[in-house]
Amino acid sequence: MYKNLIEMFRENEGKGAVGAFNLHCFEMLPAMIAAAQELGTPIIIQTSLGTAEYIGFEALIAAVKALAQKADINVCLHMDHCKSIEALKKAIDLGYSSVMYDGSDLPLEENIKNTQEVVAYAHERNVSVEGEIGSIGGAEDGIVVEKSDAAYTKPTDAIRFVKETNVDALAVAIGTTHGQYKSKANINYELLETLQDKLPDVGLVLHGGTGVSDEDMKQQEETIIPFWEKRSIRHKIINSMSQEWKDCYEAGIFTEFMEQRGPGHTVGSEKIYAKGFLDYQQDIEKAIAAIDFLKDPEAIEKRDELRGMSIMCDAIMILGKRYAALARELAETESDPARKEELLQIAVNCDVVPAHKPQTYWQAIQMYWFVHLGVTTELNPWDA
Repeated sequence: MYKNLIEMFRENEGKGAVGAFNLHCFEMLPAMIAAAQELGTPIIIQTSLGTAEYIGFEALIAAVKALAQKADINVCLHMDHCKSIEALKKAIDLGYSSVMYDGSDLPLEENIKNTQEVVAYAHERNVSVEGEIGSIGGAEDGIVVEKSDAAYTKPTDAIRFVKETNVDALAVAIGTTHGQYKSKANINYELLETLQDKLPDVGLVLHGGTGVSDEDMKQQEETIIPFWEKRSIRHKIINSMSQEWKDCYEAGIFTEFMEQRGPGHTVGSEKIYAKGFLDYQQDIEKAIAAIDFLKDPEAIEKRDELRGMSIMCDAIMILGKRYAALARELAETESDPARKEELLQIAVNCDVVPAHKPQTYWQAIQMYWFVHLGVTTELNPWDA
């Protein structure tokens, strides 16, 4: 299946790192996916901007998507180490599932600003973004960093970068090196552990495998991965949810992008506190009545869209009635007087909202929650 990095990381959590391999020509592509399928592991196929231009964006993307749909494993197509924002936007528009903006050679402020622009553009189109701070030594895709100039990632910079950019993955410099070198990589595991501890909810990307020894790989497999498997905030949140919620999550009702971004994609208007959904339905009926079916060539489409809005109003009001009924049902068997009173008040609140505008602060918060659920549910098919 064709996936972005976030979806791939979620499905592979606790199973080890996901390998990313550079594609340089069409002939490599079937073999790369076949090898991953034989091993039963997901694969990130990454290209430089030069490779994409050499093969042709459209042909490359179409081929990867076609092979990914036939495969039993997850496949991500990633634009690697790109410094051009316009080129990344082109890759996103044409169908890459993931991109990397490499502003590591820029001042931190400028790197953050540019990465923010890429993230905003990509996330609107369900594309994941990798950023980079620190400098990874060696050469890749025409980008050369002398080993003497390579700089380890500073945890304080990494925390700020992730917080301000909302990247999905972060390339960190811990001593690995691009290119072919005879010298052994000097990997700073203490720095890696610090970064993992400070950034539990972002994928950490290690570029450059040159000089990484079998002992390094063994330490990653036997020590680092098991240590962090059940220590992330994400694991704790999901583990605290009900089995019903987990079943819905596994069924894809909640997607990874919604998990990551849904809380930020919510109602930002005060209008929901001034009107109930019955009021919105009245507005919709007035809008339908005002359509000129004789002169407006889009009249039918407008009517159908408005009818769909009215159906969604019904859906949220039905949800409110179910909340009220459930709260009263729970109150009947509740032995704690304080909780019983709270449940009955929730029922009263849900008798008011979302059908009518809220009258109290508590009802306003309840109204917000109903609308938020509607927004994130509507986002799900778009994200998926």
